[in-house]
This record gives sequence, C-alpha cells and structure tokens, in this order.
Amino acid sequence: MNKKKETRYVIDKSAYEKHIDDKVHLYEMLHQIAFLAPKVFGEDEVETLIATIQKYGKAADDMFTTWEIPGRYLVFGEKKDLAGLKEKELENLSAVLVAHDMESMEKALHCLSWDQNYIIQGGSFRMLVDGIFELLALYGSLVRRVMALKNDKDVIRLKKQLDRDEKQIKRMYRRWGVPEDEGVTAFNVLERAVRQKHLIPFEVVAMEESQEVDETWDDDLHE
Repeated sequence: MNKKKETRYVIDKSAYEKHIDDKVHLYEMLHQIAFLAPKVFGEDEVETLIATIQKYGKAADDMFTTWEIPGRYLVFGEKKDLAGLKEKELENLSAVLVAHDMESMEKALHCLSWDQNYIIQGGSFRMLVDGIFELLALYGSLVRRVMALKNDKDVIRLKKQLDRDEKQIKRMYRRWGVPEDEGVTAFNVLERAVRQKHLIPFEVVAMEESQEVDETWDDDLHE
C-alpha cells in the first residue's frame, strides 16, 4: 500500500516570526499568572491578580483577532475550515520550487544570451538590414543638412525634417518589436525586443526537429 505523500508548505519569514512572538507572549502571561496565584493572601492581592488576568485576557483576545482563525473551527475543529487561512499564510512548496527553477532558468538564459546561437528568418534578416541602412541614410542626410545651415529658415526646415525623421524611426521601432510606449532608451531594450520578436534559439529548433524525427520513427514502427 502506497503511503500518501504529505504536502509541504512554505511560510513567509515575517508570518513565522509573528507566530513565535505571539506564542512567547502567551507563555509570559500564563507564567506571570502562575507566579502570582500562589502569592495571593489578601484582598489587595486578589484584586491585583484579577486585574492582571483581565489585562492578559484582553491581550490574548487581540492576538486571536489578528490570527483570523474562523469561529467555526473553535466549535467543530474541522481542518477544512482553515483552508482560507492556509491560503493566506502558506505557499505550496512544489509551487515555490517551480517558480524558483523558472527564475533561475531565466537568469541562466539571460547570462547565456550573448553566447547563444539563434536562427533568423529571411524576412526578419532583410528587415533588420533595411533598418540599419535607413539609419545610415538618415544620419548622412542629417550631417549634410546641419553642415548646410546658413540662416533661421534653414533651421526651421531642419526641424520639420527632423519631425518626419522621428516618425520614420518610430515605424522602425514597430518593425523591430520595440513597444511604442517604451522606445529605445538603452541598448538592452533594443536587444531584448529584436531577440524576442525576430530570433529563435537554435536549441528550440533542434529540439523540435528531434521530436519530429522521433515521431516519424514511431509512426514507421507502427505501420
């Protein structure tokens, strides 16, 4: 008979420490009451003990409120009533490990991106070359216009031409895959956009081709 695998959870550090602090506080209050009780001999001591118990009772009620334990659980003690509290304070260990593995893989892929081999489709390659040529042409044209400036009218015409050039560059952004609301503010922005839209990691293609070969081989075996 297979033993049912026990589900394990992860608790946030601050939530865990709060539970410990609350337990310590409860112990201190109970210990103080146990310390005072044997010393009660007169009315003054009784009143002091009662006041202390009332104070500690209120503190315990306040703590219990923060724990958000359902009242139904106090009556019936059914574990299913703790589902909401469990969802709030705990995370499934398997889910945490999967998320951690994915994050580690993304970091590793980012580190390897400079040495990674990619495949680019012909249309995307021509588009990138065309974009480089357009930028070179715009730069050459801008240099000539700046060198030819002689008066204020030339400056006004240059500004109008620069507005048209900016629209042309924004069209390049869209073709490259750069989000319109982001723009190219740094090299890594452009590099990430081009890689995500136009490049295919060689490992992905090789894996897909390998799977196709395996499927063809399986089909041949079953014919």
